[in-house]
Amino acid sequence: MMRKRIWIIFLMIFWGISASLSQVQYYLKCLAVENNNDVRITWEIPTSPPDFLEYRIYHTDNASPANFNLISVINNINTTSFIHINTNADQMPNLYFLKTFLISGDSIVSDTLKTIYLKVTNPGDGDAELSWNRMHNPSIPSSANVFNIYKEYPLGYWNLIEITTALSCLHEISICHDSLSFRVEVEDNSGCVSVSNIDGGIFEDITKPPMPVIDSVSIEQSTGNSIVGWQPSQAGDTEGYLVYRYINTNWIIIDTVWGINNSIYIDQSSNSCVNIQAYALAAFDSCGNKSLGTFLIPQQTILLDNVLYNPCERTHTLTWTAYINMDPLITGYKVFVSENNGPFILLSTLPAGEISFTHNNLNTGTQYRYFIRAFNNSNNNTSSSCIKVDYAFQYRQPAFNYFANATVENNDHIRLKLFFDASATIRQVKIYRSDDNSGSFNEIDSYNTPTDDILIIDDYNVSVHQRFYQYRVLLIDSCDAVSLQSNVVNSILLTAEMSNPGNIYLQWNEFTGWEGGIEAYNIYRIIDGILDPYPIATLPSGTTEYTDEIDALTMAGNILSYLVAAIEGEDNSLGFKEISYSNEAIVETDPRIYVPNAFRPDGINNIFRPVGVFMNQQNYSFRIYNRWGNLVFQTNSFPDGWNGTFKGKRSPGGVYIYHISFHSPEGKSFEKKGTFVLVR
Repeated sequence: MMRKRIWIIFLMIFWGISASLSQVQYYLKCLAVENNNDVRITWEIPTSPPDFLEYRIYHTDNASPANFNLISVINNINTTSFIHINTNADQMPNLYFLKTFLISGDSIVSDTLKTIYLKVTNPGDGDAELSWNRMHNPSIPSSANVFNIYKEYPLGYWNLIEITTALSCLHEISICHDSLSFRVEVEDNSGCVSVSNIDGGIFEDITKPPMPVIDSVSIEQSTGNSIVGWQPSQAGDTEGYLVYRYINTNWIIIDTVWGINNSIYIDQSSNSCVNIQAYALAAFDSCGNKSLGTFLIPQQTILLDNVLYNPCERTHTLTWTAYINMDPLITGYKVFVSENNGPFILLSTLPAGEISFTHNNLNTGTQYRYFIRAFNNSNNNTSSSCIKVDYAFQYRQPAFNYFANATVENNDHIRLKLFFDASATIRQVKIYRSDDNSGSFNEIDSYNTPTDDILIIDDYNVSVHQRFYQYRVLLIDSCDAVSLQSNVVNSILLTAEMSNPGNIYLQWNEFTGWEGGIEAYNIYRIIDGILDPYPIATLPSGTTEYTDEIDALTMAGNILSYLVAAIEGEDNSLGFKEISYSNEAIVETDPRIYVPNAFRPDGINNIFRPVGVFMNQQNYSFRIYNRWGNLVFQTNSFPDGWNGTFKGKRSPGGVYIYHISFHSPEGKSFEKKGTFVLVR
């Protein structure tokens, strides 16, 4: 009974050990092809080895995958790698598996793994084509299951160029002409790395960089220089960029920008505030391969034209050139404004099709600065114009517009004297006249853009002997608006008539409009067209009539007329002191002659002669006869008289006869006869 119990216990222990051995997994982990094409085989040992006997390693290649050969027997359980020499792993995959034998006679066979066979092909198109196999399909659980691709360049330097789960890749060549080598690695979480064979060849970069993408062409507002911005090239071997500008119908290289990430260029030779500047780009790589240029999709600066100011409406009109070929397409334009060098603020946002804007309700006396910014909403690309400056001004208004005088000139027209602020903006001076004192004025003349502040105008289309005229002046600015109206002045109309024998009644209208007011009116008498420089009367302001008593006149004359002169007062702030003359009023009256009735040659009146007025002296005849009818004196000269002698001898006292004949100024014949006494 005891033996039976012991045997049962032994069987239970043996079965337990066998069961635990069957669960131990011995796997191949990595196959690494060495530089000399030896293959390093790496596996994992058990954590608590039982009755280990030996490892046996089997091998074949891809040419005969079913015919495995034993290549090594290893008796040390702690050995975890083996180098298989002189393989053809550089020509095809090599297959391996590991068989572990136990003292009990049992064995465990690992998964079969293939070396990674890398094949590199040069298709001659600027790429290297890489392809390889998996070590196991599916990958063993401990594998990282990704492939790390390495490139050797320059010689002796390996660089990771790609990580992939695929079994092939294209590598863009970035060298000009040289040898390149590649290998593939797969990491295992046990710590070992599987490595492919090394393959490669002579490669040449013939791939052009992609055409650059211009972000925007803008203007540096502080200098007016163009700024060209673009996206850095996606080609890693890009060395730089060629910058073109459109000059005289040709695309001209103006500069080279070196460095793949240098993606801004400032054109200091541009004149972007005056002319549109169009730009294109091309990228080039280290081998001299040049991309296509952006000549068919150039971008250009926004040319903001000079601001147009309308002072009449107080508006600024902005116009600019459209921005073209923004990528993505332009959304619209933003108009920015600054007042008196203050900060710029957004004035308006316009859609892409609008390239003009009118800024209304400007404040006169204010400086306005503007610029335009093109934008899109997709990636916030923007392009700004130059800053253009203009002032909102009001046409300079005249400080004064003064009608200085209206006076009758040469007794046939009216001379006007105007004084206005010629330094102001005056497009036209318009002269208005009222003929009937009704307050209704009509334009009679105009003068464009005067330069002198005093304007003398002669108005001939008048009848100075029939009426007086009122005048005023309107100054017209460049907006065809009245900027300032003058005072109203009037001419003087004088009338004269014989009120009764010996009295001439004068009447005139009062002069109005002077700032200095009326100081006085001077009345002048004119005989035979000769003006007596001394007035016959000086009358105060407000007087408009005067009676001239002509009985006292002793001087002969043919024509009697009068003139009134208005004298301006001293209170004119503009410094004027004017005189306005009336028309010359002629008195229509019959000739008058006075003859003494006695004559004493030795007395005070020692010459006997008549005194007359309004006579035509050219037809004058004066004769004296004695009582016997003998002619003792005659003359045709009005100033001459008889001295009381005849043929040198004194004539005797007594009664004598005179005979006078003459014509009036109108040519009418007059005759006067009478007697006088010669007293001795």
